[in-house]
Amino acid sequence: MTRNTSYAIELRAGDPLPTESVWIGGISQQSIRPGVQVNTEVTAGSENASYGEVGNVQPDATFTTMDIKTLLNVIGTKGECLIGGSDLGFKMWAIKRLPCGGIDLTGVSPAGKHTSWTIPNGLIIPQTLSVSHGSRASLSAQVFSLWDETNDSLIVTPDIEYPGAWGTPPAITDVNGYHLGPVDICGETFTDKTSISIGFGISVQPQSADGDINAKSLFIAERKPVVQITCYDIEKFRASKIPLVGKHATHGDTSFVLRKKVHGSGAFETGANHAEFTIDGVATIQEISASGHAPHAMQVTVNGLDDATNDMIVMDLAHTLA
Repeated sequence: MTRNTSYAIELRAGDPLPTESVWIGGISQQSIRPGVQVNTEVTAGSENASYGEVGNVQPDATFTTMDIKTLLNVIGTKGECLIGGSDLGFKMWAIKRLPCGGIDLTGVSPAGKHTSWTIPNGLIIPQTLSVSHGSRASLSAQVFSLWDETNDSLIVTPDIEYPGAWGTPPAITDVNGYHLGPVDICGETFTDKTSISIGFGISVQPQSADGDINAKSLFIAERKPVVQITCYDIEKFRASKIPLVGKHATHGDTSFVLRKKVHGSGAFETGANHAEFTIDGVATIQEISASGHAPHAMQVTVNGLDDATNDMIVMDLAHTLA
């Protein structure tokens, strides 16, 4: 029985493209979609489709990682270009396993038993950064492909060697654990949070023309970030704090901190090892609910705005706790 499992993501993003790849560890989910759209038509009074064609090919990929700092250092809060020619870009691996679970290393270099899928050209964007009480934070990202009019927008490479099997393994880390930290909204400190979700709100539009089935350009149509917090701080919903009609949040009074834990310990790191995100926008209360004997939980939302000075989401990945 053939079984393949996911591996770290290999990434080279930026313009100009850096010479070295960055490996994103801590992968909890990954998927690749060839994005083939088939058009069929029923004509001439028949109920059966008699004509078919491929109308569009738009590969894309998604993945989720716990290695938040490494990924955000590469793509930021607005995304980054992939300009890899026939090389990467973005590469996702499928590692073949032996029947009892070990990695299949029977291939002779440079041949092997593994498979990779490469999107060499395109755009990678952050999607959602989320964290719940008692769990590590995770960050999802999406990769959009772009056709360079020479190379395939998705390159399948079978029968390749396992990364590092006959040499130095790539630097893959899964020791970054970020957890709930201090939250201030409109100057109000929230102390009883259960979850935070930062949606980066980036909408990407592929463009094609001249009868081509592949996208030859990509553009960001809009950025509408949204932060959602679930907490027990129901006393913050009042006219003097966050009123019914909402309140203007600013980068100076609204921030969300992820605290990094010491690997192998329950203690939190000291010094500049945490992550802070600030946002300008409209803060509102969305819902207050309870079930049975559970306490009332409140959902707070901040819809981001451009203050014409700062980025819509400002991040500090070397934040020191006060």
